[in-house]
Amino acid sequence: MKILLGLLFTLMASISMAKETYTIVVASTPGNASDITIRSLADVYKRKTGNTLVIQNIGGGNQIPATVKFANLNNPAIMTTTTSILVFNPVLQKNLPYSLDIFDHVGGIALAPIVWVARTDSPYRSMKDLVDVLPKSKKPLIGYATPVEVVNFQVISDKYNWKGVVDTVKYKGTPEVITGMLTGDMDVAVVSNSQVVEAQIRANKIRLIGTTLSNPYTVGDQTAEPVENQIKVKQFTGGIFLSLNKLFSAEAAAKLKADLFDAMKDPEFVQTMNKLGVVPFDNNNSNTNLIKFVDDFRNTIKQMNFETQ
Repeated sequence: MKILLGLLFTLMASISMAKETYTIVVASTPGNASDITIRSLADVYKRKTGNTLVIQNIGGGNQIPATVKFANLNNPAIMTTTTSILVFNPVLQKNLPYSLDIFDHVGGIALAPIVWVARTDSPYRSMKDLVDVLPKSKKPLIGYATPVEVVNFQVISDKYNWKGVVDTVKYKGTPEVITGMLTGDMDVAVVSNSQVVEAQIRANKIRLIGTTLSNPYTVGDQTAEPVENQIKVKQFTGGIFLSLNKLFSAEAAAKLKADLFDAMKDPEFVQTMNKLGVVPFDNNNSNTNLIKFVDDFRNTIKQMNFETQ
C-alpha cells in the first residue's frame, strides 16, 4: 500500500509539474519590432513559468493571412494583434475574412513608432521640407506598406492638397519600401520602424525626419521630432497587443493572462522594449484600456474619407 501511495503521489506531482506549450501567431516576418518584442516576451515567460510559446511568423497581406490562420486553429493559441488588425482593416477593407469576435483580448504590450524617412541625398531634412518641396520635385513619390502608413500619408495629403500632385507606391512590406528608396525609385517613405529601417538610418543611407510618437525619437546619431509638432497634422502610431482565441477554458485564460503580464514587467523584457524604442502600453485595467484605445482609434478613422479596398 505504501508503495502504491508513493507511486500515486509521484504521478500526481509529475502531472502538476507538467508544462504547457502554446502557439503564438506573430503577424509579421521575423526581425521587426513586433517579432523581436514577442520573442523576448516568450523567453521571459518560459523562464518564469517553464511553459513554451511556439512562434509562427506569418507576414504580408495587411496582416490578414496571419489573422485567418489564427481564426482557424483548432488548439488554444495566442496572437499578436495590432492597430492594423483591430482598427484599420475593419474600416479600410471590404469583405474582411475575419471578425473581431474571434479575439479574447489580453491587453497592450507597447506602442511602436511609425517613422517618416528620406534618402540622405534628397532635399528633405524635416517634415516642413516635405510639405514645401515635395510637390515641386521631379520625382514626387512616397512609399508605404500597411494601412497605418496609408492613413498617415493621407491625412497629410488631404491637408496639403497632394492628390494628383504627389504619387504614392504601395509595397507589400517595409523591406520592399526601403529597397525602393535605396535603388532610387523614391525619395520619401512612411514605414513601421524595424531593424531594416534602423540599419539604413545608422548607415546614413536614409534620414529620419519624423515620428508618430509624442516625443522626439532617436536612432543612432539622428533624432526626429514628432510629425504633429512639426506640421500640426495628427499622425497614428502602431500598437503591439496580445489576444487569445476562444479555445481556452476560463481558468486557463485567466492564468495565461496573469503570467503574460508578469513577464511584461520583467526587467529583461523592459530593457528589450527600451532598446527597440517602443513605448509600454498603459496596462492598468488592461482589457478595458485596450478596448477603449481601439474604439477611440476606430471612431477617429471612420470620420475620415478613405477609399476601401
